[in-house]
Amino acid sequence: MFCSSCGCELPAAAKFCGRCGAKIEHSANPSMIQTAELQPAAYVPEATSMLQPKPSLFCGHCGNQRAAAEKFCKYCGHQISSATFQDPLANAPNTSGFAMSATAESGINTAPPTVAGTQPEPLTREAPPYAIFVSQVLGFTICGCVVVFNIANDSARGYWHSTFSTAVASVLAMVLIPFVLNCWRRMKILTENEANHRGKLLMRTVVFALLFLTTAAIVGNAIGNSGKEAVQMASDFRQMSRIGDRISQARNAVSRTIPAHLEMYKSIETDVQEFDTSLRRLQTDLATYDGKFPNQHDETVKSIHEIEVGLRRASLLKQEIGVAKEIESLDPALQWSVWQNKMQPLLDAENKLDNVK
Repeated sequence: MFCSSCGCELPAAAKFCGRCGAKIEHSANPSMIQTAELQPAAYVPEATSMLQPKPSLFCGHCGNQRAAAEKFCKYCGHQISSATFQDPLANAPNTSGFAMSATAESGINTAPPTVAGTQPEPLTREAPPYAIFVSQVLGFTICGCVVVFNIANDSARGYWHSTFSTAVASVLAMVLIPFVLNCWRRMKILTENEANHRGKLLMRTVVFALLFLTTAAIVGNAIGNSGKEAVQMASDFRQMSRIGDRISQARNAVSRTIPAHLEMYKSIETDVQEFDTSLRRLQTDLATYDGKFPNQHDETVKSIHEIEVGLRRASLLKQEIGVAKEIESLDPALQWSVWQNKMQPLLDAENKLDNVK
């Protein structure tokens, strides 16, 4: 309905005009008026700001809710003062346990109103520590890779020399185990309804860990074998050089007599056999080395050529030792002629090896 004095639109239960304060004369039947008076009018608040909503206003005389632009209370006709009356219960603390229980039993929703255009903040829960779990497993796997690599490497070499690094990696792995287990238990609690996702994560983590450990074992074994071959080749070179020097010293120190040479050949027989064995191992080692390191082919070819010359020299020395044994069993008068016929050609062939390039 509308005010007959100023034409302001009013709710059906209004008794006075909120703009001019004139008393409203209801033309409806008394039962409808009484019903309208008993039923509180629906209050439509003014548009409020989303960021800072305006407070509700109330009449200071009768306590009924009013609009901000009204100058008179439409229920009691009292003139509104300039002071703003807010809800007296808005900031009042509810300390009554009975009131709280009554509210809960009556089913009244006491949750704070949500501002129009906004959504209630979602309930947040602790995120599962997937990244922490993976990081801890990765650290444990790295420590395990160090241990596996050292074991495979030293096993291939044939001796143990990685005690310190293996001990440190083992201690770190043992320290990480409780952290990994605790993180897994915590993740199980937080992801009770995500067993499938948790199972996939565990399976992938285990697969990658086994892949890393297997790779470490393969690489460690390969490096160990290469190291063993390199050590063996260096050892054979040293042995060849040492035996060759010993043979050369014995031959250079002998007197220029047949009996002295016969004794000399008898003393170097074992060294010549070891010299030949070392040269044959080096020949095999260098062939393997040439296949693994083709960039060093030119240098390897030179070494292989020197080994072949040494093998021919060792073969001549074996023949000279055999002739020396034959000469030793002859009469001294015949020794010189046999020396000239059998020993001297071998010595000449050996001297020609010094000019082989």
